[in-house]
Amino acid sequence: MARFILLCIALTFAGASSASRYNELYNWVSGKASPAFPQPDDSGPLDVDMRLTKLDVVDVDSANQLVTVVARRRVLWADRSLAFDEAQFNVSCVYAAATNIWTPDSTFYNSASQEQVLNREVIVFAGGELLEIERVQVSINCDVSGVNTYTGATCHLQLGSYGLGNELVRLREPKDNWTFNLESAFNGASPYELLSGDVSRSVEPYLYNAPAQHYYDALTFTFTFRRKWGGQ
Repeated sequence: MARFILLCIALTFAGASSASRYNELYNWVSGKASPAFPQPDDSGPLDVDMRLTKLDVVDVDSANQLVTVVARRRVLWADRSLAFDEAQFNVSCVYAAATNIWTPDSTFYNSASQEQVLNREVIVFAGGELLEIERVQVSINCDVSGVNTYTGATCHLQLGSYGLGNELVRLREPKDNWTFNLESAFNGASPYELLSGDVSRSVEPYLYNAPAQHYYDALTFTFTFRRKWGGQ
């Protein structure tokens, strides 16, 4: 996916004519984009690929058993009405205004406070695939009693689209290569280091007397971390 993004940027700034075609494409996508849910043609649920690509622990509050992390969240889905002719515009993708286009309401269910979106981009590819990339800061409750030990502390991030259930959104089953990058997102600046990471998918029923057949998909990202030797 990164290869296609670089190609998009390279073609965009290849010259005046390319820039003109890019602007034309941007205006076309902006006119076609809609905040409405992109129901697939077969009326089935929308297939959504939701991942965390990087995770970094930035703060641990031992007194209140809270962990604050910065996560790179990547969400991929399709809206075929936004497909365009790559040859016509000489570009493979275009950046879209995130405020004018529907995006999955992905959220961390177990956040202890409102998550903070640090930056956000939406990219539209020629086939109608959309990629949302966010850098999010969130705090979660976690038993951090082992953070200063060799084995570390283990926490869980529960991610999904709570407002869109089984009839509208289906999350893809994680694969082996979905484990997020254990390299620090801040190039080692954090006093904490990740030891391991894993992700699993589950189907959760809605609470509060909702009908039994109504449920939603959830992803649980499990990570183990510890304070670095000599970390302050």
